[in-house]
Amino acid sequence: MRRSQRWWPPRLPSDFGWVAWRRLDEVQEGVAGWLASNRLAAWVTGLACGRLGEMLGDMDTPAPHLIGPLYHGTRAAAARAILREGFRRSRSRSYTGTSICLSESLTLAYEYGMYETGGCVLEAWLAPTACWTDRLDGLNTRGDAWDEFFAKSGTDAVRGFGGNVWVVWNPAVLVYINRMTHREAIRRLCAEFDEDGPHCGYNGVVSDYASLWWKQDATDPNLIRFPDHCRQLLARLKRFVGCTHSTRT
Repeated sequence: MRRSQRWWPPRLPSDFGWVAWRRLDEVQEGVAGWLASNRLAAWVTGLACGRLGEMLGDMDTPAPHLIGPLYHGTRAAAARAILREGFRRSRSRSYTGTSICLSESLTLAYEYGMYETGGCVLEAWLAPTACWTDRLDGLNTRGDAWDEFFAKSGTDAVRGFGGNVWVVWNPAVLVYINRMTHREAIRRLCAEFDEDGPHCGYNGVVSDYASLWWKQDATDPNLIRFPDHCRQLLARLKRFVGCTHSTRT
């Protein structure tokens, strides 16, 4: 089993989550005293005040390690429920059982949370305490095998297919959940296009964006057949990214 390999600020305690965005001089005297005696809350407040470098230099213990971001595409209504209550396992089984599926790739998550059709993408991180593995050791992933594996092994999550799919059994290990704006998602989408190159294939509207990004729209039958759709995507790229094509073309 592995522990997380990348770090990120820890999830805020629910009683003091507002500390991160309030000015320090607005904090009541009694709460300020509590912060001074609490290492985690003081760390969060210092982060909000722009003292990250100073704090990391002063720390005498390793910074917490989180894996992420991981992306989850879904309907907007489902996203609101997740933001309000946190992730939950499904009541019905899919090919990964009742677990939650996320991906290291936004291009994959966007296919399931297309903003153009009422969806969105959530961003989350795997907690440093999560117990996970990327070694399936011949696990039969059909039927109830995923649920049985997690129940017997005590593992919180599995990283599969090179990070394209994260199967998370324990929702509590998914922290720092955030809804990406459409602008953020499109900008990250184009960054992944540049990372993947012009010959990588996608699905749905992600494929349309990729064709435009690599100037392949003249040979894309979907964009040729629906010119209004093509113009809308071009306008969105221009508004959100500042350009409609990769600088590598």
